[in-house]
Parts: sequence; C-alpha cells; structure tokens
Amino acid sequence: RSKATVSVLYCLGGGFLAPCQMKSAVFMALLACASAYSCPKSGSAFHASCEVTATVSGNCTMVLTELKARIAGQGGWVDPHNAGNYTLLSVNANVVDGQRTTGNAPHYLDKFTLVLTAQGDSCEVVGCSVSQSTSYLDASTNYCNMHNLYCGTADGCKPVIFDMKNTEKFGTCHEHESSACVV
Repeated sequence: RSKATVSVLYCLGGGFLAPCQMKSAVFMALLACASAYSCPKSGSAFHASCEVTATVSGNCTMVLTELKARIAGQGGWVDPHNAGNYTLLSVNANVVDGQRTTGNAPHYLDKFTLVLTAQGDSCEVVGCSVSQSTSYLDASTNYCNMHNLYCGTADGCKPVIFDMKNTEKFGTCHEHESSACVV
C-alpha cells in the first residue's frame, strides 16, 4: 500500500469500505487528516449533501471577509438562490460553520462547514453542506449554499466587497449546477 492509502485507512480507523463508498470516504478522510474537518451531521437518515473544493482568487483574509459579509447580508446582499437566509454559527480560525434556510416555502434548513487554507496567492475553500431534512435530490441547493458565498461576477454573482474568481472540484455532490445558484 502507498503511504497515502495507509494514511487514509489510519484516519478511517483501519476500516475497509465498499468501492461505491471509497471516493467519498477518501475525500472526507483526507480532509479529516488535514484539518480536523467534518461535515455537519443531519437528523435525517436520508439527506442530500455536497462536498466541494474551490480555489478562490485572493488571500484567505479577503475570502473570509467576503464570506462573512454575504452571510450577514451586508450592503443589501441577497442570496441569489431563491433569497435564502444565512446564519453564521461560528468562525474558529480558518473554519466557518453556518446554516441556510430556504427563502421560499416550505422552509428547509441546511448546515455547512467551510475550511479556508492559503494556497500561494489563492485561498482553498473546502466545504460540505448537508440537508437537515429527508431529501435526496436538492436541485443543487447544497452546492449553491457554499458556491454563492465565494462566487464572483464571472459566475453571475454580486460581490459585497471583493469580486472573486474560482475553480471547483467535487467530492460527493449529486447536483452541482452553477446556473441553478443564480435564479
């Protein structure tokens, strides 16, 4: 086994997973090893979620400032995905925990965690958003919960302070259409 495989198995407690679970498990295990990161829990056994890694232009201080400004609705910022309502639950160094309630009825709650790490002149944002109610397909909502906090004018988003660009990679994320994030 390679060192990476051994490290992943070590972080998973030495357990073995079915092949269909391996992609998500490896993604999450690497995150857990690197930053003590974990996805928010859900009270529902069957729920939608999304894992994303975004490389965002600008340093992490700028990115964190913009994230917090959008969550607070500063400058009249409105979530472009059906006017959802964000709440900042905590900021611990480089880890942001929050939640978003859908703007249109019925109201659904999702929780998210974003971990910011400096990558040269950019900031890597690793995140996970989890529905708190029974769901499977979510019309990209869990993805948009995170994407709309760091997207820029190139994505059709309205920045509050800093206009950022990003590239994204996905872990487990059944639906991740950026066009669904600005409606």
